[in-house]
Amino acid sequence: RWDARVDPVGVSIARLMSGASNGQTFDGLKHVVVELLRNAAQHSGDKGGAVVAAQVSEQGGVPWVQVAVGDAGIGVYQHLSYFHRDLTSVQEALEKALHPHYSGAFAEGQSGTDENAGLGLFVTSELAKVTGGRLLLASRGDALLVRAQQQPQFLDHGGFPGTLVAFECPLWALRDFSTLFAEIIAKAEARTPKPRLNFRNCASK
Repeated sequence: RWDARVDPVGVSIARLMSGASNGQTFDGLKHVVVELLRNAAQHSGDKGGAVVAAQVSEQGGVPWVQVAVGDAGIGVYQHLSYFHRDLTSVQEALEKALHPHYSGAFAEGQSGTDENAGLGLFVTSELAKVTGGRLLLASRGDALLVRAQQQPQFLDHGGFPGTLVAFECPLWALRDFSTLFAEIIAKAEARTPKPRLNFRNCASK
């Protein structure tokens, strides 16, 4: 199974990047790497897998982590349009790919399956925002940049033959990952439509 191969790679990369940092920093890095690799494995259709690059570099004297995963697969729009036929452009697909519970595996507003909760890109993009970082989602000629306290921005250049997701944030900002993760999951639940009760059926029972 693909997840049996993805998880050990994510753990190894996160361990190298976190160094002597605390457990939550490692947990945050592992989550980002594994989710991006899972996304490529599940949705790209690229039989060659994906390429991952990761590093820790200094920006203004502060260590930043950078993770990028790219594939040569079918792209975000083609994948999502299999199940969401109302999509009209790559840009719309990129924007909706960052919504919670939006996936090719189930209809919009549903909460996913055991294998695919539909939260990978949502959590990763929100994590970039709350840590003061950035996330780039590029696919088939279009690219969307997500930053803290700014509206997502489509770039005039970019794109990627398949799909590229690049994440970066200050290393120290992941030290409270468990708290950040819980807040992001609560945000996802708040944004997920709840099923309406059919009071007529309830009354007849």
